[in-house]
This record gives sequence, C-alpha cells and structure tokens, in this order.
Amino acid sequence: MVQTQTFQQATNGANTELESHNVKIGLEIHIPIKTKQKLFCDCPTNYYEISEPNVSVCPVCTGMPGIKPYPINSEGLESVVMLAKLLNCKINEKIFVKRKHYNYPDLPSGYQRTSEPLGVDGNLNNIGIWEVHIEEDPGKYDLNYKRVDYNR
Repeated sequence: MVQTQTFQQATNGANTELESHNVKIGLEIHIPIKTKQKLFCDCPTNYYEISEPNVSVCPVCTGMPGIKPYPINSEGLESVVMLAKLLNCKINEKIFVKRKHYNYPDLPSGYQRTSEPLGVDGNLNNIGIWEVHIEEDPGKYDLNYKRVDYNR
C-alpha cells in the first residue's frame, strides 16, 4: 500500500520555515530498461551475465572518431514511452536526442546521449511527474578494480 501525505499533514499544520518558502522537492529517478541491444548500437546487453569487463563493446558505443550517429533502439524507446503513458504523461510526437558533454571516466565518447522529454506533465498518485527522458548509461566505474566496464 502506498501512503501519501500533504505537507500540512506531515507537519501537523505547523508553520515551518519550509512552508513559508513554498519548498518543492524533486527527485531524479533512473530505471534501467531491459533490451536485447544497447541504446545506440547493436552490442548485446547481457551485462549481468558477463563477468569479464569490456567484452560487449564496439566503436559505436565507445564513441570512436569517425563513427556516425546511430538510431535509438526502438525496443528501449517503446519501453520508455509505455512508462510515460503509465505515468499519465502527454507524449511528445517528435523525438530529439542531444549530446551532453561531460568529462567522466565512464563516458568514453566524452558525451552522453539524452533525449529531450518523451513525456511531460504526468502524475502518479497525485504526485506530479515533470518529464520522462531516455538516456544512455555507457559505463560503470569499478572502485574495487579501478577500471571502467563499458558492457552496459
């Protein structure tokens, strides 16, 4: 059972500092989607079945120079649109993917491919859902072995 409370109920109506500033709290939630191939290449996504790092990689998913953009995985896209519909979002008709540039060890290309919102203005149990995106998660930094695994 999911219980929800208003701010007034949670604070027993006390006039708090937070209430006087009309505070809104947002959460960014990342949910891995299960697809047969990675989001922007044809490498398999059996990440949890592979014990060796970096055996499911290619020039496309590692962003090697000269590699052309790859279309988004339709299976992953359909899953995220379905999620947006379940969250009562308005679905955007056109899909745009942008490159967000970061200098992280788990981004071999130097950028992360992220969609503009696929769904907007949704809600779940009277909690507003601002927007739903799809983005790649190309690697995981392993602190124990001090290496990056790009099998994801």
